[in-house]
Amino acid sequence: MSNVTEEYWNAYYAEKKKPAVPSQFATFVLNEFSHIDRFIDIGCGDGRDSLFFATYGKEVLGLDGSSSAVDFCTKTATDRGLGTASFDTLNLDDATAIQSFAQQGDASSQDAIVYARFFLHAINETAQENFLTLAASLIGENGRVCLEFRTPRDEFQTKVTAAHYRRYVDPIALILEADKHGLDCAYMAEGFGFAKYKSDDAYVARIVFEKRC
Repeated sequence: MSNVTEEYWNAYYAEKKKPAVPSQFATFVLNEFSHIDRFIDIGCGDGRDSLFFATYGKEVLGLDGSSSAVDFCTKTATDRGLGTASFDTLNLDDATAIQSFAQQGDASSQDAIVYARFFLHAINETAQENFLTLAASLIGENGRVCLEFRTPRDEFQTKVTAAHYRRYVDPIALILEADKHGLDCAYMAEGFGFAKYKSDDAYVARIVFEKRC
């Protein structure tokens, strides 16, 4: 994460008062993979979905490039008594940091759900490559990578959220890139109605990747 981007998100999350309600995607993922105990939320932001998973007894690790976001999530988890949720910073622009983090993983990281909602379109291509490398190292044989992101069809739709950096991600191009990391597409859907917020009905893709056997 560049210094400019880090400063932006630190300021953004420093103003947060409480996390929003869980996303529609979080409820979809939890329903589909309720049998998995370990969730790793990359780009966790204000922790809305990390904390939701933790309320259902999941062991959750939330990662974000913003220290303000991590501090906010840690305090919220403590205030709510959610001892199964922990949070840490991780800079996906730093390939060395990604490699170090992956090497520190142990058996508890295997068969995990690697979750990232509205994150891929908020990072650049280099960080996306690092993300896929990391995700492939964490999911084990039975885990999954669960993604939701804005596609090019969303570029000119109404936006009511803050004017963040957005890189509209082509789902087919992503599937082809993930293939290079040994990840196969197990599920894909796209359209309106998946991530509606007030008048912002984002056109998004949902993809679930599994490790190639």
